[in-house]
Amino acid sequence: MVTWTPPLGLPDFVVTLICEVINNIPLEHLLPPQDGEVLNPDQAYERLQNYAFSQGFCIVITSHDSTFIRYACIHHGQGTHNWCKLDDHKSEEGNRQKEHTHIHARGCPWAAWLSYKGVTRGIL
Repeated sequence: MVTWTPPLGLPDFVVTLICEVINNIPLEHLLPPQDGEVLNPDQAYERLQNYAFSQGFCIVITSHDSTFIRYACIHHGQGTHNWCKLDDHKSEEGNRQKEHTHIHARGCPWAAWLSYKGVTRGIL
C-alpha cells in the first residue's frame, strides 16, 4: 500500500480513482528505479510509467537507438530546439506560421536510461 497525497483542490471522485489505480500497480513498480535492474524494453516502460504515475508525473521516450532508450518526464528540459531556424515571432515577411506554440518543458530533471545488448544467434 502506497501513501499518496493528492494535490489540493482535486475532486474526491478523482482521488478515489487514482488511489484505486495505484493500489493495483505491482509493489515493485512503486519503488524508484535502481541501477542494475534487468528488464526488457516493454517491461521497463510499464515499470517506469507506473512509478511515474504514482509520483504524479508521466514519462516519454526522448531518444533511442539499437543500444539504449532514454526515458524522461514529459516536462523534462527547458524549451524547444529551433531546428528549422524559424523566426522568434510571426510576421508578414517571416517564416513562422503561429505566434504562440505550446511546449511541455517545465525544467523537470527526471530521466532514466535503459541500455541493452542484443543476443547474437549461433553463439553459445
